[in-house]
Amino acid sequence: MYLEPNDLLLFAYVANERSFSRAAARLGVPQSTLSRRVTALEATLGERLLLRTTRKLTLTEFGEAVLAHAQQVIGGVEATMALSENRRAGPVGRLRISVTSEFATEVLTPLLADFVGQHPALDIELDLSPRLVDLIGENFDLAIRVGERPSDTSLCARRLGRLTMGLYASPEYVRLRGVPADPSALREHAVLKLLQRSSHAMPWLLMQGDHHWDDAAPQPGRISANSPEMLIRLACAGVGIALLPSCFAAPHCRQGRLTAVLPQWSLPDVDVWAVFPGRRLMPVRTRLFLEGLQAACADLMSVGQALRPRSRARGGGRLRLPRRVRAGSCRAAPRQGRGGVLLAAWPRAFITGSMRSKASSRIRREVAKQMRKWPWAPGPNQALEPGTNATPA
Repeated sequence: MYLEPNDLLLFAYVANERSFSRAAARLGVPQSTLSRRVTALEATLGERLLLRTTRKLTLTEFGEAVLAHAQQVIGGVEATMALSENRRAGPVGRLRISVTSEFATEVLTPLLADFVGQHPALDIELDLSPRLVDLIGENFDLAIRVGERPSDTSLCARRLGRLTMGLYASPEYVRLRGVPADPSALREHAVLKLLQRSSHAMPWLLMQGDHHWDDAAPQPGRISANSPEMLIRLACAGVGIALLPSCFAAPHCRQGRLTAVLPQWSLPDVDVWAVFPGRRLMPVRTRLFLEGLQAACADLMSVGQALRPRSRARGGGRLRLPRRVRAGSCRAAPRQGRGGVLLAAWPRAFITGSMRSKASSRIRREVAKQMRKWPWAPGPNQALEPGTNATPA
């Protein structure tokens, strides 16, 4: 014999209300459905639970005994709902986070201090190892990962920001070994390599305008490690030149322990991701911590953005525009462009003829963005007459 728990719950509501109609209204189900389920429960138990008349509903002796057990079912349901409402009102329980020690030190320390103070009912557990944890199998709420977007389709990922990278060495190292004049001179220096999860060293790709240099045939790093913190300590000790996140190196630069090497050259940014099991029914503890984490990452990474060279190559920041576009000495063409942007705000020399056919959409967007900042540029609904020279005010 199988007893349907829902039927026991429905019987308890009917018995407490002493009315099928009132119980049906409270539960939001048809009265006929309620009556049918109670009848099915009586058939399963093999004995009457209720005596029904047109004016009155009375419990049998057996019904009174069953109701005592059914009340416990109602109590369990109400306790579960209260627990759910309490967890939605504020974070409780345990929050498990996987993050590298360097990121925890630079980002999570001040965040955690405020977070646990605001939510005293929450316990936080940190795994500071660089290993790739199994979020679902090991019951982690959140992992912070640096590099490419995780490919696991069973997980959700939210980008927290981008780390600006740079080359750094100690003033003592620079005094003894000199400053490399260009990237190719790095082959004559001691380099400190950052190991990726694949156990391969992170490649060094330097960019300056249209010029690129990479260590396609690099010399082995004097020391390689999967810990940016270790590389920072080694660089401060004068061991060599290290590729580091600029936001991590900035405090040491302010203290005079590190100095930028080849600052006029830029390197590709590195993405930082928050990875979690899913967005649906995300625990409030995870949601609140993720919101605070995004704000903390924005503050930290703005430090690295401030150190970014003004001229960046494709894939690393703003494009350099042609001189005649920056000078604003070209004629305007009153044509309608894609997305409703008037091409009157773009130089004719850049949008017509062979140049227009070769210009990428990214370059066009950049041109439009820069031109809108100029005081002589037409408004969004204005266009210059053909043949009119647009000169700066």
